[in-house]
Formats: sequence, structure tokens, C-alpha cells
Amino acid sequence: MAEGKTTSKRVGENLLVKEVLESEYPLIKNLLKDVGYNWQFSNTSLKLGLYNEKEIIAYTEISIVLDEANIDIIAITPTYQGRGLGRFLLKESLKRLKEKGVKKVFLEVSNNNKKALGLYSKLGFKKLLERKGYYKDGSDAIVMEKKL
Repeated sequence: MAEGKTTSKRVGENLLVKEVLESEYPLIKNLLKDVGYNWQFSNTSLKLGLYNEKEIIAYTEISIVLDEANIDIIAITPTYQGRGLGRFLLKESLKRLKEKGVKKVFLEVSNNNKKALGLYSKLGFKKLLERKGYYKDGSDAIVMEKKL
């Protein structure tokens, strides 16, 4: 993504959601490290960050291929978890994906992550299949799909 070509949206009084610029990748890497992810960035994806006045507090990266997308990551800084920011960021991402012509969105989540499973179900994602023992801890991956 070229620097300067970003759309942003004010969220409440102190938060801003916008597409993440390449120059901000070091900030993202720090956030992802804080929540336990080791991630490489892709050039064929939608990257949205949620910022307060000082820092990035949430991030999502979604790969797009033709009219399908895969949610690769959603990360919320631990001190901001439980405030509905993940829901907001996911809803904003789905809106932007639809505007880009995406028809289906996929994700996978651990069967142990009950909060995420509940959120995804409430937002219209349906279980597609299970991958037994997929994660390092032995938990299963639930693959979900949402049609836009």
C-alpha cells in the first residue's frame, strides 16, 4: 500500500480506525509480540489498525484472493480486551471487504477460544469444518465462513 492512501474513521472520542501504513509495521510487530503472535506481513491483504491518541491498540490482517478473504489475525492489546473493540474492528473489516467485492470470508479459531467462537457466531460466521489437533496445544481448529 502506498504511503498516504488511507481511509480512516473516528470511533468515539478518542479512537481512530484506519488502514495500516507500511511505515507503521514496527508498531504492529510490537503489538503482536505483546499478544503472543509471530507474524509476517502480506502485500495482498487488508490491514486495519485501531489507534488511541498514543498507540495502536488493535490490529487485523485479512488476505484477499479474488472474491474470497481469510481473516489471518485479529489482535487486541491485553489492557483493551473485553471492551468490544474486536467486534468493532471485525465489523469494520467486513464492511470494507464487501466494498472491495469480497463475497465470502473465512477464518479459523481454536475450539478452546469460546469468546472468539461466540463473537464470530453472533456476526454470522458458520462452522464449515474442524481440523483435529491443529494447534500446538492439541486443540482443534474450527474453520468458519461468512457470506457477505
